[in-house]
Amino acid sequence: LRQVQKGGGSGAMGFGKSKAKLLTERQGRVTFDDVAGIDEAREIHLRLIEILDQGKPFLDPELSLGTLSKKLQVHPNLLSQVINSVEHKSFYDLINERRVREFIGRLSRPENRQYTLLSLAFDCGFNSKASFNRNFKKHTGIAPSEYFQKLQTGPKAHA
Repeated sequence: LRQVQKGGGSGAMGFGKSKAKLLTERQGRVTFDDVAGIDEAREIHLRLIEILDQGKPFLDPELSLGTLSKKLQVHPNLLSQVINSVEHKSFYDLINERRVREFIGRLSRPENRQYTLLSLAFDCGFNSKASFNRNFKKHTGIAPSEYFQKLQTGPKAHA
């Protein structure tokens, strides 16, 4: 068990003088021991969702926790903890879920029917067919090709 005091200035990582954080590391996991951390976590989460919704950084296949934490001006460990505790998923699960939602949105637009599923997947930030197929099935319960077939047949076929 090791405790690390964060703060003592208006550093670039989001820890100001008035919001010193006491981080506790247990077997490689970071937890936040002070109540002020809950309010800061909510604020970071709101900023995260705003960036994901408006800027769509998940479209970049090279997006990493470090890159996104720099955009939010918070330490990567803090961002990871916020995602884990608020979203109840890992950073990559959150990003890939957003990519799948973007893919479904794009696939449903008639002007995108001219593109292959894989081409749309790459445009949504996936960098391999295997990753796309695995994550699509994880988040929807069916394979992309099955989803596409259901989209083609419409709701009449399932009534």
